[in-house]
Parts: sequence; C-alpha cells; structure tokens
Amino acid sequence: MAITKVMHMKASKNRQIDVHLKQAITYILNPEKLGDANLVGGINCLPETAYEMMKGTKMMFQKIGGRQGYHLVISLRPGEGTPEQMHDIAMRFAEELLHNEYEAVVAVHTDREHLHAHIVLNSVNMVNGHKFQYHNGDWKAILQPITNRLCEEYGLDIMPAEYSKDPKNMSRPEWERENSYTTLIKDDVSYCALLAEDERHFIYLLSRLGYEVKEGKHIAVKAPGMKRFKRIDTISEDFSRENINALIRYGDSNNARPKVYTFNPIYVKRAKLSKFQKKYYARLYRLRLIEKKRFHYKSAHYYEAIKQMHLLQEEYLLIVNHDVHSLPDLIDLSNKLKNDLQDVETEQKQLYSERGIEKRKCKNAEDFQMFRDSEPEYRCKLEALKERKEKIKEQIKIAERCCTQEISRAAEALDRMFSDGEMEEITDIYDVEVPENPYKEVAVAVDEVAVSDELKSLTVPPVEKATGLAREDEPWSIVPEPTSEPVIEPIIETLDTVEGEIIVSDIDEIPVGVQQSYDVELVELPKVLAEYQRLSLQEKAERFPFERLPDDKAFNYFMDYLTEIGSNMGFSDAYDEFVAISECWDKMQEQELVEREVEKSMDLCDIMGMTPELFQQASADIRAMVFHLEELDYKVGVKVYRGVLEKLGIQKDLMEVYDEFDEIYKESMTDKKKDEKERRR
Repeated sequence: MAITKVMHMKASKNRQIDVHLKQAITYILNPEKLGDANLVGGINCLPETAYEMMKGTKMMFQKIGGRQGYHLVISLRPGEGTPEQMHDIAMRFAEELLHNEYEAVVAVHTDREHLHAHIVLNSVNMVNGHKFQYHNGDWKAILQPITNRLCEEYGLDIMPAEYSKDPKNMSRPEWERENSYTTLIKDDVSYCALLAEDERHFIYLLSRLGYEVKEGKHIAVKAPGMKRFKRIDTISEDFSRENINALIRYGDSNNARPKVYTFNPIYVKRAKLSKFQKKYYARLYRLRLIEKKRFHYKSAHYYEAIKQMHLLQEEYLLIVNHDVHSLPDLIDLSNKLKNDLQDVETEQKQLYSERGIEKRKCKNAEDFQMFRDSEPEYRCKLEALKERKEKIKEQIKIAERCCTQEISRAAEALDRMFSDGEMEEITDIYDVEVPENPYKEVAVAVDEVAVSDELKSLTVPPVEKATGLAREDEPWSIVPEPTSEPVIEPIIETLDTVEGEIIVSDIDEIPVGVQQSYDVELVELPKVLAEYQRLSLQEKAERFPFERLPDDKAFNYFMDYLTEIGSNMGFSDAYDEFVAISECWDKMQEQELVEREVEKSMDLCDIMGMTPELFQQASADIRAMVFHLEELDYKVGVKVYRGVLEKLGIQKDLMEVYDEFDEIYKESMTDKKKDEKERRR
C-alpha cells in the first residue's frame, strides 16, 4: 500500500548548523540508491546545487536556526508501479503540497523490493521567508490524502481507510504494537468461525474472547489495548463477510484448534516452594489457564501478558534458583548481582592490564613469539569473563523486572484471580469449553409414527388446505394407499424451554451476565448505569456481594456486571474501580471487626473489674488476658488496643501506645505457642 512518512531535520548543536539538511540531500542523490533509472528532480532549484540554494534562502531571510528542512518518503507496495510512475507521483505531490513556494529535491530509489521516492524540502519559504508549518493531524488531513489520490490514478494500492480516518497519527512503536495483534486476531477469527453455528454466534464467540466487535458493511474488532478497530477482511481475503459465512456453514468444527502461545511452565521443587515463590509460578499457571479457558476469562484482555510469558518463566526460575522468599530478599539479590558484576569488570580490566604489560615487555622476536603463543589462553579467559559478565547482566535485568512486577497493578490483577492453592493440573490445553449459541433455536422433532389400522377411520382436527389435507369445513379420514402403510411426516416445532415447561414461541437472546456464570443474583447493585454512577464508593462496597463470591470470581463478576448495565469502561479503569471498591470493603470489614473486638475486650474488663487505674498498673501478661490478639493480625490488634484505651478514657502518646502493645502482643503469642505445645502432647 502507498504510505507517506514525514521526518524533520533539526539544527545541529555540535557541528555545522545545517549539516543534517546537507546529509539528507547527499543521501537521496546517491547513485547506488538511484539505480539505472536515475530519476531525480528539483522544484525551484537544481538537484546538484540544491543545498547551496536552500542555504542562501535561509541567509536572505535571516532564518538560519530551528528546523532546517523536512524529509518525506512515499513508498509503494512491493511489486507495484514503475520508477517513472513513482517519479511523477512524487513530483506532483511536492508541487501540490508546496504551492511552488519552497525549494525541494525529489529522487526515486530502486534499491529495495519496493519503489519509494524521497522529497527533501527547505524549511524557509523562498517567497515570504515564513517557515514551513507541519501540525499534528496534517498527515491524516493533507499528506496521505494527496498520496492516495495520485496513486489511485495509476491504479495502485492505497492506505486502508481505517488507518487514515483515525483522528491522530500513531507513533512507530504504537503502530508496530497494533500490528502485533494481527496474528492473534487472525487465529481467533479462524477458530471462532469454525466453531460458530451462524454469524450471530460467530460475533458472540469473538465478544466472549474479550474483543469489541463492530458490525456494519464490514466486521471490525478491537482487542483491549488497541487504539482503533481492525477490519478482519484487511487481515485476510478469507475473512470477507461472504467467506466467513461460507466457513461457518461448510467448515468442520472438528478441525477447529485454538492457537496456543503459552507453554508448560518449568516446575521446580513444587512441594518446597515458599509463598513468595509460588506467586511467581502462579503467574505462569494463570496465563496457561487463561488460554485453556479462553472464553471464560476473555483471553484477549491478557494477550500482552501472554506474549511475555517467557519473561515470567525467567523471573520464576531466578526466584527459585536463588531461594528468594520476599521482596527484601529480591532487593538483596539485585545488589549482590551488581557487586558481582563490578568484581567481574574489575577482573576483566586487570586481565587487559596484564596483557598490555606482557606486550610491552617483549623486546625481541622470541618474546613476541611467546606472547603470540599465549594468545589462545588469554582469549579463553577473556571469553569466560565476558560470558559470565553477560549472564550476570541478564540476571540483574530479570531481578529488576521482578521488583517492578511486585509493584505492578497488572500483575496484581492476575494475582487476585485465584489463590495459590487452586492450581490443578492442566490437562489438554486444546480441549476448550466453547460457549453454546445463545441464539440457537431448540428444534424438537416428532419421530415418525406409524398409524395403526384403528386410527385410520378417526377424524382429525381441521387444518389448512396448503398442507395437502382437508379444508376446514370438511371432516376427513386417513385413507391408506394400496401398496404402503401411511405414516405421519415428522413435524419440526420451534420451542422454548422454561423451568421444565415446553412452550412454542420465538427464541429470545439468552442474556450473558453474572447470573448465568456464577449463580448469584444482582439484587443489590443497580440495574441501570446512571444509578450505579450516582453511588458513592462506600455505597458500591456495601452493595457488592463480596461475602457470597469467592475471591477468584469477584473481579470477573464485576466485569460481567459492568457489561450487563452497558458500561463502556475499559479493562484498566474497571480494575482500578474494582480495587477501590474492594479496598473500601476491606476497610469497612476491618472497622467492624475492630468495633466487635473492642466491645468484647470491654466486657472482659467489666468481668475482671478492670478500672482505668488498674489497667494502667497491670503488667503486660495481665493486659493480654483482656484481648484475643492470637486471632488478629498486628495492624488490627493495635487499633483494638487504641479503641480500648479510648473507651477507658486513657490518653497516651502514639509511640507509647505502640511500645505497650508490642509487649502485650508478645505475651499473647507466647501463650499461643504454649497452648499449641500442650495440644500436641
């Protein structure tokens, strides 16, 4: 396809100010690039003296600094066009863009598989001295439309509509990232088309994989993280609407095989892994499980993570092989590796220094011969050091990546999906549970029933004449043919099944949502998006059914709920919203727990006759009897202790409260260990 690229040339700080402009002109006029066609041209200048003329224009208008010029490239699809056509397109493009007010050099390069033309133009207008203006969005609004129109005259392939219609041009990394999804989309479209029973089922399967689907004259999809929709018929001719329907109708679902990008993670000493190490293995396991249950977890949401699974494998092996049990251990490992790297670099410098000293000691031919003979041994030591150095560098990079993962919200989102104890063996990764077609009509066929001789004389209810039987006003009897026994033809009826009853009607779409997936009714959360948005964070937390949902299903429940009420919230925003709600819920639960424990402790104080004065005089082991700290974590315990002090009217400095609580907590833990020993006896 014909595409236009734009680059600008800044003023050089260290060398000749317009050196980049000079180098660009020299490059595009390189004879090796021009080839036998040797097609060059100039607008308001001669190609051979273009640089001097552009420099003169800058000096005349005193516009020497800033941007020196612009470099445009128009490229055709490989195998399309001729050098002459390319030269004509580039010259007409420059004339239309510059309105004959700027100097420019045009050159056609034939050294690649695809023809392409370079245009280098001066940044200063030769008529009024104004600088050439290029703004964000000009590529879409001005440059590419000119290229498309000129190429269409020659019948050449042009830029797809969905790219040039986008309101903003993408940077190169963004464009490459968008294109990286093409293979994933292609595999998913082929897989869903073979599985689908009709086009509506096909669209439904793509949406269950996590794609946003747009229907119209063409089908376009967008995976989470993509900037724009991708028309599937631009990925392959096989994905035109007609071909997709043919594939759905005639394709064999037995040949449908999902594309798997994950691999079986290497498991190391599974029984001996610490909780921290299991977390890293769990990340690998979850990605594998997401591909196994791709429709359930909407695998398109996790393609970025799936593409980097090999990095997770490296992190897991580093954590296990170096016996890392916590984030501080990880930081210590990173520092140790950096020290090891410094040691290796010092040793390498020492080796270089010693080699240099040996060379300088050579005074005659015999010395030089001995020096050359020792070269293999020196090279062997040096290569070993370099190899060791590269290995340590790679481990440092992995360790730093692990540290980043520990504070990554994306990694946290995966970690919250399941607990480590739920990792079961994943058997056949290709055996995927496919959602049923929610639009499928339930067909019930009445088997052929032979009519007995006793029924042949019975009167049958009247039916329409169109059936080939009697009219409404004519009672009739079934008369057998002489040579064969008559049968009633199979009757196909469209039915709905509702709670065990069969009702003849049109099938409605089965709603896909939380109730279908988790058997939890939405009785508290609003059914309307506007009502949900009016709720405060605390109200959302109060209504969310955390108590009825396992931890690994709460987020999926929330995503399905947002879909059901018609929210267009993206995955990242939805996750942030869910985390905020769950954190608010945790705080509410913690506050309720603290209040309950404070009341219990106050009841014990009353029973023990513990007045504020006695409480302050009591030792740590006596105070410990008032609390149930062995059942609470440290943070909650501190809050309970402070709550009791407030109830008793005792005011203390915060640090004093913490010091006292430390003593009480240690006593409680000591008593707990004694009780455990007694039970074991």
